[in-house]
Amino acid sequence: MLIMGAMAFQACNPTIEAPTPSAGSADLSRYIAVGNSLTAGRSDDGFTRAMQEKSYPNLMAKQFEAVGGGVFKQPLASEGTGSGPLLVEELGTNECGGLAISLNNYATANDWADNVADQGPFNNLGVSYMRVQDVFQPNFHEAITNLCPTCFDRMVEDPSKSYVEIVAEAVTAIQPTFFTNWLGVSDAILYGATGGGYVDTLILGPISQVDVTAPPITPIIPISETFRTNYNAVLDTIMKNGPIDGLLTTIPDVTTLPFFTTVASNLLTDEEKASPEQNLLQLTSTADCETRIPIWYKKTSDIAPSIHDTLMAKEGDYIVQLASLYLGKPVDLGNGEIVPFGFDKRAPLHNSYVLDASEAQVVQEGTIMMNGIIEEIAAERNLGLVDMYAFFNELQEGMPFEGIDMSSVLVSGGAFSLDGLHPCDRGYAIIANAYIEAINERFDANILTINITQYPCVVVP
Repeated sequence: MLIMGAMAFQACNPTIEAPTPSAGSADLSRYIAVGNSLTAGRSDDGFTRAMQEKSYPNLMAKQFEAVGGGVFKQPLASEGTGSGPLLVEELGTNECGGLAISLNNYATANDWADNVADQGPFNNLGVSYMRVQDVFQPNFHEAITNLCPTCFDRMVEDPSKSYVEIVAEAVTAIQPTFFTNWLGVSDAILYGATGGGYVDTLILGPISQVDVTAPPITPIIPISETFRTNYNAVLDTIMKNGPIDGLLTTIPDVTTLPFFTTVASNLLTDEEKASPEQNLLQLTSTADCETRIPIWYKKTSDIAPSIHDTLMAKEGDYIVQLASLYLGKPVDLGNGEIVPFGFDKRAPLHNSYVLDASEAQVVQEGTIMMNGIIEEIAAERNLGLVDMYAFFNELQEGMPFEGIDMSSVLVSGGAFSLDGLHPCDRGYAIIANAYIEAINERFDANILTINITQYPCVVVP
């Protein structure tokens, strides 16, 4: 009877079938993506073919294949080490028990910069350092804010053309039916990552004398009219053959990225954080693991461009990740005295290494302004919106994905690559899922999300 009862139970148990994959009302047959290095798949401060294959648009396109998605071409580098990205050489602790990471670079492949324009037209139109301000600029490879001219040159037949012209050519050739737009991030990051726009004084070394007489002329946060006009121009170009569906994307608060938070987060002890009187950012000396050393930096004075102030970094200031390569390096003052870079008032960090509280406010308020315009344009054009501003804020606090706890903490957070600005493979996978979920909701689609456990993050020895 027990056996018969079990058999009867099995016979009555209904079979639950998974929903059939569907694009809903979206036509994903010809998808293009516009954006900056995040769209291109940059990671670990470099490019390799493997990284490009893990770009969020390419990951999305692979999921689209089950619901009518077509070919998705990228300006792929050849197999190998590409532009020579960062790698972890050694991971351990310092004399005081703190985390110590030694980084190096892979060798640069001889052919990574070879022009691949003949492999196009490309569906992935992500260009490193492309700002909304720059979409009409010809000869973008010559722009002072383009810190990777080769990234642009290698994917275009004529580098004298503007980004809008490049997009127009791709639209003519591909006739897209769907798009994503994540432009605007470089407008914020380039201002923040250069300490408030000091590209002209960004010197990668411990030099005690640096010209700070010139004001931060570039890059700047765009004025609202320029941002709106140029952003709409890109959309007009995408839709020059008629309206198509797509998703616009808000800009993250870049000060939540580990490039800005990693150094400063380790410069206040728990006791100092609890004390309103103690707000100086200080490093613990490895000589005795007790002495606290303040960090000095200099910036153009508010009084006049010809004057500079030498200040101690405080809570609310962001010391960019790049500074960690040079903090404490010996600096010869020219009189035979050697002092540590950034730890002595006479050899302060350059203004480009510190995004101070007032500059951080500029980029945060500018981001809110740009996001407001993006949201307005999405409503005006009846386009979908992916809120990466909220997404990255939640990521900073820490959030679970498929049972994996992830955050914006460098290395251990499992979302960002070693450069602190770009996601790792797993980070790009969760971004792709955010877009897929938005498509599923807006177009009543059923596109399978990506299994993020198949994608690693930082590989340590």
